This record gives sequence, C-alpha cells and structure tokens, in this order.
Amino acid sequence: MSRRTKLWIVAVFVLLMSGPVTYLALCWSHENPLRFRVRDPLAAAAADPTYPQLVEIEVENTSRYPLVFLMADVGREDMRISTLGNIHLRDQPPSVLNRAATGVELKGGQRVCLIADLSTHWYREAAEHGAKVKYHWCSAAEFWLGTRWGGWVMNYPDSIRQFVPLPEPSGDTTPLDPFSKEGKP
Repeated sequence: MSRRTKLWIVAVFVLLMSGPVTYLALCWSHENPLRFRVRDPLAAAAADPTYPQLVEIEVENTSRYPLVFLMADVGREDMRISTLGNIHLRDQPPSVLNRAATGVELKGGQRVCLIADLSTHWYREAAEHGAKVKYHWCSAAEFWLGTRWGGWVMNYPDSIRQFVPLPEPSGDTTPLDPFSKEGKP
C-alpha cells in the first residue's frame, strides 16, 4: 500500500471520529442543569400537615443535551444536612423511568413531573426558611458508558476490580421554586 493511500485512510478515520468526540465533549458535563418547581404549592399548603406528603415536583432540563436524573434530597436552605424529604426513583410512576428503572431520562429542554416524598411540616419549613434541592445526575452519554463499563468491571476478579475506576454521577444544588430565598430580603 502506498504512503498516499495510508495518509488518506488516516485522514478519513480522523474526520469520521471528530464528530462523535466533539459531541461527547459538549454533552459530557454541564453546570447545574436541572430546575425544580413545586407544581401546585397552594394544594400543598392546604394539605393536612400531620401526615407526610407526596408532592408533584416539575423537573426541567435547562441544557440542550440529554441527561439522566438519579435522585434528590430536599432540604432547608439554611441547614446543610437536614432534609425535608426526597425524590427517589422508587416513588416514580413506571412511565417516567428508563427501561432499567435506574434513572429518569430528560431530553434537552424537557420537563417531567416527579413525585417527592416530603416530611409532615415541610411546607411551613420551606416557606419560612427557603428550600433547596441537592440532586444527582449524569449526562446520557456518561450514563450509557457507565452502565456498560460497570457491567464489564463486575466480571473482573476482586484483585483487579479495586484498581479500575468507575464513573461517578455529578451532584448539584439548586433552589426549590417557589421557596427560593435567593434575592429576597
């Protein structure tokens, strides 16, 4: 094979690989891509405060790329550890979960309604002190690669598995609307 043919093959290979590599670089990680909003705060305020509540929370993907929501904790804005409740996959209807029920896939700009399991006095606490959502997520490409890579790594012996890194989901914190205290006196 001539030298010119080899160079053409390499050039075509590099050109074909530049598209997927560029896409992965753009969609791999974003800064705080999700927004959370209580769907009907007036109904939540009128509910009986002596029982834990299942509250509908609208989750919006503000990025242009798909991602996978994994879980979230809802807490007071002024306390770092105390939680008012959580958004867990076990509480969600099967229609919003992905096929393996390991996450909620959100396309770019998509909104989905999820169920939050909140404590008895969550509304009063959130109204007085504000509320934030600490959530875990990963890009769709990272999720796909992590599930494939994790499946392969689980077949390795323990002596090798401890040295193989696994992808970690990203975690961010954002205010829970309409209980945000940011910008308020």
